[in-house]
Amino acid sequence: VTTLKRSITRHGKDVAVEFTDDWSIDAKQRDLSINSLSMDAHGIVYDYLNGMDDLKMNRIRFNGNISKRLEENPIRILRYF
Repeated sequence: VTTLKRSITRHGKDVAVEFTDDWSIDAKQRDLSINSLSMDAHGIVYDYLNGMDDLKMNRIRFNGNISKRLEENPIRILRYF
């Protein structure tokens, strides 16, 4: 369970977060396609980045540019494995 985020800006260890109520904006902030899946209180699944297809194919896929995602947070590589 988490809140929907619009953007996250990192300045060293300091992190600034901007919140949103838009599921698609939040999904694009997530590191992996399967982490971008969301479900609302009514059980409706939101899959803007084809995370369900990746689950069905047993595939782990980064959203966006892998190098940029790892530069933002190198620990993300551990989620891949």
